Amino acid sequence: MQKRITIFDTVRGFTMISMAGFHACYDLAYLYGWDMPWFTQTVFQDVWRASISWVFLFIAGWMCTLSRNNIKRAAKYALAALVVWLATTLVSFDDSVNFGIIYCMAACTGIVALTDPVLKKITARWGMPYALCCSPSPGASPKRSTLSPTWRGWDFRALGLSQVITTPSSRLSLCILQDTSPHT
Repeated sequence: MQKRITIFDTVRGFTMISMAGFHACYDLAYLYGWDMPWFTQTVFQDVWRASISWVFLFIAGWMCTLSRNNIKRAAKYALAALVVWLATTLVSFDDSVNFGIIYCMAACTGIVALTDPVLKKITARWGMPYALCCSPSPGASPKRSTLSPTWRGWDFRALGLSQVITTPSSRLSLCILQDTSPHT
């Protein structure tokens, strides 16, 4: 059995605590009518939401490089997303979750699983510039999205593919940005 990489578990744990706090604030403000202008009337809510989703997507993308079976991983994400959709549809306080972070992780992991043979052929020399172009833009705001309500809030450059595309093919360490693939 392989040893776990504790930094990923630690970051994921802090992000889950942040997500619980975000959802608590959201529920208090929008479902229970608490006056929380720092949350509802500033950019803080968008930044907080984005920080949570980007961390989850980054970790999910990195985990694709360590996974033995990304199809199985994508299926687990999809099942979790289905459970979230069912639960929010049945409870339906404000709206069901049609395309949340778990759906996105399922889709991205599935895409990586299906395109893995092609991705392995991309070297860091080509993958890294592409990843930098596809990384999330700091000014992206869900409120400015022109997408349908189901897809609103997703900056498609932030779907996690930028981490996934360069890493499996080039064995690129995103921490130190060093290409360790053989050069010909």
